[in-house]
Amino acid sequence: INPLIRDVMTRLPKVCYVGYTATPFANLLTDPMDHEDFYPRDFILSLPRGGNYQGPEALFGRHPVDGEDPSEVPGGLDMIRTIPPEELDALRPPKQSGAAGFQPEVTDSLRRAVLWFWLASAARQARGHRDHHSSMLVHAHSDTRVHDSYQAPLAALQKEVSARLASSDDALLEELRLLWQSESLRVDPSPFGNVQPRFDEVLAHTLDVVDSTKIIMDHYRSTNRLDYDSGPVNVIAVGGNTLSRGLTLEGLVVSFFVRSSNVYDTLLQMGRWFGYRPGYEDLPRIFMPDETRDWFTHLATVEEEMRKEIDRYLIEHKSPLELAVRIRCHPKMRITAPSKSGAAVRAAASYGGQLVETRYFRASPAEEALGWHIQNAQAVSCLLDASAKHGRPDTGVPSGRALWREVSHSHVLDFIAEYRFDPKSVDASAELMTEYIRRRSESGALVSWNVGVIGTSPTGNSHHVPLPDGLSVAPVTRTRIAASVKSPVADIKTLTGPRDEALDLRIDKGEGSLNRTRLQELRVQQQPERGLLLLYPIDAHSQVPTRRSDGGDRSVQGRAPLDVPGDIVWGAAFVFPRPSGRDALVEYDYVAADLRHVFPSAGEDDIEDVSVLDQDLDTDNEGAA
Repeated sequence: INPLIRDVMTRLPKVCYVGYTATPFANLLTDPMDHEDFYPRDFILSLPRGGNYQGPEALFGRHPVDGEDPSEVPGGLDMIRTIPPEELDALRPPKQSGAAGFQPEVTDSLRRAVLWFWLASAARQARGHRDHHSSMLVHAHSDTRVHDSYQAPLAALQKEVSARLASSDDALLEELRLLWQSESLRVDPSPFGNVQPRFDEVLAHTLDVVDSTKIIMDHYRSTNRLDYDSGPVNVIAVGGNTLSRGLTLEGLVVSFFVRSSNVYDTLLQMGRWFGYRPGYEDLPRIFMPDETRDWFTHLATVEEEMRKEIDRYLIEHKSPLELAVRIRCHPKMRITAPSKSGAAVRAAASYGGQLVETRYFRASPAEEALGWHIQNAQAVSCLLDASAKHGRPDTGVPSGRALWREVSHSHVLDFIAEYRFDPKSVDASAELMTEYIRRRSESGALVSWNVGVIGTSPTGNSHHVPLPDGLSVAPVTRTRIAASVKSPVADIKTLTGPRDEALDLRIDKGEGSLNRTRLQELRVQQQPERGLLLLYPIDAHSQVPTRRSDGGDRSVQGRAPLDVPGDIVWGAAFVFPRPSGRDALVEYDYVAADLRHVFPSAGEDDIEDVSVLDQDLDTDNEGAA
């Protein structure tokens, strides 16, 4: 299709082309210098999502992006169900060569998916949706022979359930009742304005739904294809490529997704379950392997970051030819086909301008957790000794704090190698941070660091934490969120205080409140090539503080004592300055279109005022383009 569009555009004397897509990856990574390709040269807009739209973020949740409070990040609706790894070989041929003779089994997860499809469709009828389509998708493989192999086992399951329902089989009724009870409680229908029918109301429609269900093998060789134009239909559609792009499965309630892809845009296009589900927003369920679920969570995070990137154009008054959209990479996935991303380059992002902090602390088993914290204390001690020996002490910091300036990055790298970050701290990857600092140091940045300790002013009754140069501080208090009480890992959510990043900066008295954006601006002005590493001695038994309310004390809601083994545990926070100029090119875990040749003779300051608007466009269109 793209070559045909290009052909039309080259034949016309004047063209205004607007593309609309849910998967813009290939467009954003194509060559901006190729005027016959589809890089968005003039503008990109991120269209707002409708309130009831169920996209990747709503269904799968996502990870926090820079500057977000993790407690405010969507966790996803409880609609995703796991297909166990041990079932996969029974649902798809392990190798392509096995497609010809493959015979699938109705595994526990497949049976549960089909039964829930019938119950959910019956629930929709109980809600008055008798005149609506209701669909289930089974996407197991690309080979049409595998599609056809599902006909017999699904038909046998339909025949079995119909007969047992007609005879009021007690075992089946109990299976359906337990399934309805467990699933109907996992997503609350009331926020969507729906009312959950009772099981007996659902059961009254179930036999009719089962008997009326059509099992369709939808692929290019089949003669019995999906038909939504001949009246309401309940259908289980088995297919591959014909169901993975462009086609809307009307009233999609259940998706059973075994096939996968390691390419961003392909995987998102296969996800036919994104959209609006009016009147049954609580009923959809998606069955897939855990790894595929994790990939969709990653893609939801990528989408949110892309939206923020695109919004920068409006904020900074720039065009895509001046500022390329950065796309986060994944160690096991490709963003798009290599043929569509040949112009992509490593992009400025990664840790630049970010605050990376310890959030998770081992709590149990006690002996293992204690060893974990002892090793971290030793790593802190070595770094502080090196900072005092080779750095420059700053005696102007407030009581309860300490700071050594101009510490070699080699000591910081030694610390990262020894300090143990919990695997849950995805951003605090020792390997990625080490590689990042080394790459930046090769261009002259992050060669030296400021190392600080954030404690409290010691008193006669407080525990003293000794530091080099005869200094000492008292520990800080950090409690865990209540939801992590039973977890072996204590989650404190936030380590740093609002002004901690300013420890090595000069702050004018009239500055007032400081947010992270302002702190980053000050850091660019004062410490543009120097990182800041903050160390926090934390009371391992930190208690929940009380807050005065209505004349009485009450515990801070949602918090619990830290309660991890030992007396002091050490947290660490890395403050990375934003990269600038040539130094930005060493960032490596994002990619973007290569804009280096768009303005080959322009310096960084010269690009600010370049206009890429087509001057021949009508005035009414110029603002949009």
